[in-house]
Amino acid sequence: MDKLFKANFYPGPSRLYDEVADYASDAFKKGILSINHRSPVFEDLFRLTKERLFTYLNVPKDYHLVFTSSATECWEIISQSLVEDSSFHLYNGNFGKKWFEYAGKINQNTESAYFSPNTLIRPEDLNVPLDSEWICVTQNETSNGTQVHNETIAAIRKAFPDQFIAVDATSSMAGVDLNFTDADLWFASVQKCFGLPAGLGIMIFSDAVVKKSQSVSESNHYNSFANFIYNEKKNQTHITPNVMGIYLLFRLFDKLESIKEVDKKITERAKHLYSYFQGYSEFQPITQNHHCYSSTVLAFEGEPGFINDLKKAASQHGIILGNGYGDWKNTSFRIANFPAIPDSEVEQLIAFFDQY
Repeated sequence: MDKLFKANFYPGPSRLYDEVADYASDAFKKGILSINHRSPVFEDLFRLTKERLFTYLNVPKDYHLVFTSSATECWEIISQSLVEDSSFHLYNGNFGKKWFEYAGKINQNTESAYFSPNTLIRPEDLNVPLDSEWICVTQNETSNGTQVHNETIAAIRKAFPDQFIAVDATSSMAGVDLNFTDADLWFASVQKCFGLPAGLGIMIFSDAVVKKSQSVSESNHYNSFANFIYNEKKNQTHITPNVMGIYLLFRLFDKLESIKEVDKKITERAKHLYSYFQGYSEFQPITQNHHCYSSTVLAFEGEPGFINDLKKAASQHGIILGNGYGDWKNTSFRIANFPAIPDSEVEQLIAFFDQY
């Protein structure tokens, strides 16, 4: 089969780092894919992967790491194992809304506050119920190309010191320099900014979350948080893990620069792309507030017919644009600006738009 594309800007699963092929081959040759997940070899892989991940992301050493199947699974784990009564969800797009709706299926007292994609969250405007144990934030909203900045999460933490904060960083972790101390729990999947194949979720959390889980004391499900914690202490996983995904994550840090350097590169490239696309009248960013622009997922809206023709034309040139999602499904296209995408493919993207 011929290569399916020249340049892939789909926002997940997304383009992989070129080195992944060699890492996967090494995993097979070394027998990594056949190891027992209760063996000392796996325990070393878990421990070393955590050390390299935390060093790269600047995660406090006293935080914890567990692996799940996906970021979406983390929604369920949080609601069933870490919430006694209710959580409070802030959202401005479809992924944040889906998290809220899923949480509501588990805890009927779940509440939410919608804010516009053009709005910067201000803690003083939030009416968080006193009995909400968790404030849940989608840091990077993949459906509409917006983000909640570190400063805002820090302000929420300061304004609501008695609540736990959980952050969905699915399309930003490993591409944005996040301040992990400003929230109690963070989660993501590796098929976006990590530039790895789908099928591995990452959950990072503080000691306070461990204590919260002990208070809730929920152990009725296969993926109950208590089961993950019990095995994490032994550098093991509760589930039979995606050993390939964990090994690829471990090897990824052979090549990656510091997160600060990656963040700088991604931010500068995003500014260049936003500036370039200002020249087009047929489409515009979904958010009109440049302070809300996501640096990792750019989302533009226009007339449905034009958007459809644009994506077809791009495909004919070997360029994959992301489809619209949710409320913007038929009226938008999205462009991933993930670290694994080389500058040469961004240049191909711009060359296509110049011609189109």
